[in-house]
Amino acid sequence: MGASLIDDAVSCVRCAPETVVVGLGAGLFIRGLDRLLQESPIVHMAARSFPDTPPTVSVQLISQVTFSRSALMGLEPTWQLWALWLLFLEYSVTIGCGGWLFARLRGVTLSPKGLVRYGLLTVPSWIVLPYTPGPVWTALGSTITICGFALLFVLPGLLIEGIPFSRAVPMSVMVTRRSWLSVIGATILVLGAYQLTTLDTRSGPILSAVVGVVHASLVAGVLTQTE
Repeated sequence: MGASLIDDAVSCVRCAPETVVVGLGAGLFIRGLDRLLQESPIVHMAARSFPDTPPTVSVQLISQVTFSRSALMGLEPTWQLWALWLLFLEYSVTIGCGGWLFARLRGVTLSPKGLVRYGLLTVPSWIVLPYTPGPVWTALGSTITICGFALLFVLPGLLIEGIPFSRAVPMSVMVTRRSWLSVIGATILVLGAYQLTTLDTRSGPILSAVVGVVHASLVAGVLTQTE
């Protein structure tokens, strides 16, 4: 990854230092929600009802608590609503914070349409759980993830700017082709940093929020270079 991209990313953050504060605030807030979920009766009730499919803990965006469908279905309706409400709140904060970060670092106004498109972009990472039955499939899946992430690396920034999917996707691919070396380097950096957050189940949401700021600043830097 070129030094000029890093310089552009750092310049974006320097021009908007409040993005770091907001990112950390969002991470702390979601960490609190995760702690509330983990210490609530929901986890213990689901574990007793479905010992073979207890609630799982994993990093998805900023959140760390996810539930298997069978575990959720085994809860009483009141606790189901409580769990879904907390997860929805986490999702809303994640989308709102992420959208604001991209908009602020790009110097554009965050529109409702842009925020909705950005939210739709993040849905697959919440509902698709990775399945890696062996090292070969793991390597293949990682390769596909890196290539796909690289091709769509600047897509969040384009969507936040109000560009529709039909135009933003080919524009993202074009940007990658223009600056493929920088984009690949930024992709590996961001994906690797997100992966490292999974090693710390206590401060994972906070670390993920910090990586989110880095991600948004790199996207802003790449777009600045290609304008």
